[in-house]
Amino acid sequence: MTIIYKHTCKNVNKYNCLTKKPNDYNMLSMNLGERIAAAREHAQLNQRELAEKLNGLMTQQNISLLERGITKGTEYLVQIAMVCGVRAEWLAVGHGEMTDGLYVEDIRIKKAVLLMQELPDYALDEAIKGLDSVSKLSKMAK
Repeated sequence: MTIIYKHTCKNVNKYNCLTKKPNDYNMLSMNLGERIAAAREHAQLNQRELAEKLNGLMTQQNISLLERGITKGTEYLVQIAMVCGVRAEWLAVGHGEMTDGLYVEDIRIKKAVLLMQELPDYALDEAIKGLDSVSKLSKMAK
């Protein structure tokens, strides 16, 4: 896979408009298949692994057809986005950033981190102390 810098576009998603093929596409004008491939690569998954993580919703062949543009859409975009750790809106229509800057598979952990980001410093310190105490107790219980 040859990666080439395309100097005619702006920085997007902290990638400097890298393309896979000369004169083919950039982060500003990716089609759905290209966004799915980029999301899958972001998650460091091959097509078979992505299909497995989707728990039977799609096959590797379905993913391949989507990435090549033969199939134009799927009802499982939200699930693909969740597995790959990208924003569903970006995957579906290309709006906004590819990621929200936080990649974790467990949605509960992501929710906790997002909530903690909104806390004032004193409350964040207390929350971290509480998590540390819970962690120590759970280790002792084992």
